[in-house]
Amino acid sequence: MNKKTLGAKLDALSNGKKSQWSHDANWRKGNRAWLNASAFVSMQIFDALEILGWNQKKLAEIMEVSPQRISKILSGKENLTIQTIKELNKALNIQIETDEDLHYQYAEKVNEISKKLNEKESEIALLKKKITEINMNREFVERTIEIKAK
Repeated sequence: MNKKTLGAKLDALSNGKKSQWSHDANWRKGNRAWLNASAFVSMQIFDALEILGWNQKKLAEIMEVSPQRISKILSGKENLTIQTIKELNKALNIQIETDEDLHYQYAEKVNEISKKLNEKESEIALLKKKITEINMNREFVERTIEIKAK
């Protein structure tokens, strides 16, 4: 298939609409600071929901908003008003932090905890391996004693 044929097929599939990926990428780049802050707020909300055992629908009911509104907030792409943040704080009984520096501190803490968790999981795997070896040796000794006893 040549370039012209491929281009014609792609145009037909897209109904002649041009992709906005470049525009969208530039917009994200230009709005990186508040997108990061919004994502940080979103992570705090997700954490609170998990701790409370709630889903998005439950939060929407408590805040008396649509589930779609909660979904937009949790997407991390919503520029939240102070009023919305206050309502979220009240509904979730938390204090949402919006400081960007806290976002990085939070991310660093999550990475630190993840690293420690991975280390502990590796230690557990080694201990399980040692236990298996000890059990195999114990079984060997027991069989040897059994054979000698006969």
